[in-house]
Amino acid sequence: MIILIVDDNQRMRGIIKNLLTAPGIDCIECENGAQAIQKFRELQPDWVLMDVIMPGMNGFETSRNIIAEFPDAHIVIVTDYDDKEFRSTAEQIGAKGYILKEELIKLRDICSVSNL
Repeated sequence: MIILIVDDNQRMRGIIKNLLTAPGIDCIECENGAQAIQKFRELQPDWVLMDVIMPGMNGFETSRNIIAEFPDAHIVIVTDYDDKEFRSTAEQIGAKGYILKEELIKLRDICSVSNL
């Protein structure tokens, strides 16, 4: 399984990667939206864990671009913001989940093979 971790914060990418690293799981890190789109085209990962607030292209724009090109993409929004509007936007763009960074442990369940 390939998981693409998209966050401009290197420390947060490392935390998520450490949380999900296991045999058979390959976590690839991207620091911005443009890099994420390029890596998605190259690898077509099983899951994308997408931060929202990033310089340049934000996570929603990046997700829209990926889903427009790959409608079956599995994207989970991972953010600090417990915001009704953000949640609504995530649902509208087709995100498969919305996780607060304070609840990262839930990512293990969301990204399990049985949820593909």
